Amino acid sequence: MPAHVINETLLFDGDEEVLGRQLFDCVADLYPICRSITGDGVRETLARLGRIVPVQIHEVPSGTEVFDWTIPDEWNVHDACVKDARGERVIDFRSCNLHLVNYSVPFRGRMLLEELRSHLFALPDRPAIMIGVDPLPHLLLSEKLGLLSESAAARCAAAG
Repeated sequence: MPAHVINETLLFDGDEEVLGRQLFDCVADLYPICRSITGDGVRETLARLGRIVPVQIHEVPSGTEVFDWTIPDEWNVHDACVKDARGERVIDFRSCNLHLVNYSVPFRGRMLLEELRSHLFALPDRPAIMIGVDPLPHLLLSEKLGLLSESAAARCAAAG
């Protein structure tokens, strides 16, 4: 996939094909950024959007109470993976940041496949499809590890 960079204002001059390409490039540029409701990914997204539209940013510190909610701690991740018995990355944040559920807690170590399965979110009848998981009820309040890929667990099992 070619690299897409936002670097010009989106203008509609009547050419829907040009506008469509510009919008596609914008989404392609933003999609790989790992972001949640806080953290560096949100800042990066807003900075990139600021290249094409005016954006005014107001940061609110973690722990601030807003109506019936408290702003959570920032969540930033640089890498995450699950390796099979051969050491191959079968769940890989680098290839798709959706492999890690937002607000998962850090983990380093080994676990049995049976234990790994308790951290996977997937549709049982469609294990290859990545599903969206709202991290707030699942992880933010309970401090858990969440991964998206039952099919990767199957590859782990096949690798021994």
